[in-house]
Amino acid sequence: NNNNIDYQNNSIPETLESLCQTISSEIPRLYQILNAVSKEYEHQVIQSTLHSTKWLWMGNAFCSTEHVAFSSIINATPYLYTVPPDLAVFRSLLEIFGVRENFGSGDYCLVLQRMAMNRDFTFDDNDDEVNLSGKEIDLAVNLVQSLSDDVMKLADMEIYAPSTSGQVLLASTMVYDDAPWLSKNRVNKAQGSDQFIFVHPKISNVVAEKIGAKSLRRLLINNNTDMVDFGGEVEHEAFGQTESITRR
Repeated sequence: NNNNIDYQNNSIPETLESLCQTISSEIPRLYQILNAVSKEYEHQVIQSTLHSTKWLWMGNAFCSTEHVAFSSIINATPYLYTVPPDLAVFRSLLEIFGVRENFGSGDYCLVLQRMAMNRDFTFDDNDDEVNLSGKEIDLAVNLVQSLSDDVMKLADMEIYAPSTSGQVLLASTMVYDDAPWLSKNRVNKAQGSDQFIFVHPKISNVVAEKIGAKSLRRLLINNNTDMVDFGGEVEHEAFGQTESITRR
C-alpha cells in the first residue's frame, strides 16, 4: 500500500523480518494453488513460466529450482538451499518443477566458481580484494573435500579452492606444501618473485593433489632450485651431478 510509505523520510514501516514473516505465511497458500493443478499441459505452461525464475521461498529469500534440493550433505547457504520443513509437504509439486533429492558434484563445483567470481568484484575502501571469512573458508574446504571424493568426475571438472590468503582460485594454479621444512617466503624469494600460491592449509596434500594443485617439491626439483635447509640463512643447491658427462 503506497499510502503507508513515508516518502519524505524514504522509509517503509514494515521491517525486513516482518516482511519475511508475511511472505512465509502466504507462500503455502500459493503453493496449494499450484498443487491443485492436475492437467499436464497446465504443468508445462507453469514450468515454462517459472524456468530459471526465483520462485521457491527459503524463509529469507527466493531461489530458483537449480539451487534447491530436498537434502544436502553440506550446508552451502546462501549458494544452495534445502527445502524447509513447511514446504516439504509439497514434495510432489516440487519434484514436478525440478527440485532434486540431492546436490551433485557439479553443483558444488559451481558454488566454488561463484565464490571466486564474487571475490573478483568485491573490494574494500582501499580497493584491496576482500578475502573469505572463516565461515566461507570452511564452506569452501568442505566443498573441495566432497569433490575430491568423486574420483569418477574429477578429470572433467575445473575446480576452484581457497588459498592461504583466503582467496578462491583455480586449483591448478596453486601448489600444496609438501616441503614444510622450507619457509614459503624463502621459497618465493629463491624464485625471484611471489611465484607460488599455496592451497589453504585446511586442505590436505592428498586432496589438493586430487583437485589439480601441484606439488611444491616436484616444482622445485623441476626448476632445479631444490634447497636443503641447514638452518639459519644457509642454502645449498641440490645434490647430484651438475656437469654434463662427456668423453675426454
